[in-house]
Amino acid sequence: MLTRLTHQLGQELAAEYATHDITTQPLDASLFILVAGGDARLTELAAQLNTSKQALLAIVDRLERDGCLVRVAGPEAGRARRVHLTQAGH
Repeated sequence: MLTRLTHQLGQELAAEYATHDITTQPLDASLFILVAGGDARLTELAAQLNTSKQALLAIVDRLERDGCLVRVAGPEAGRARRVHLTQAGH
């Protein structure tokens, strides 16, 4: 079921992105689904998506630039930031 949902969301994202001249990436839909459940650290998301933190960082950077995500300070001490959906991301 998650695979179907991810595929469907991926198609919808690609169609919406095309209207704004933004290209979609394979992990976009999965990332949106995970972050919609609540803010998460990049390392947590990378583990859930079975990808490296570095690969996910490039995607988060792009989605943040496009206004879909922001990084916010988390309750943890230190430099840890959490990924949060913006209104546009929702």
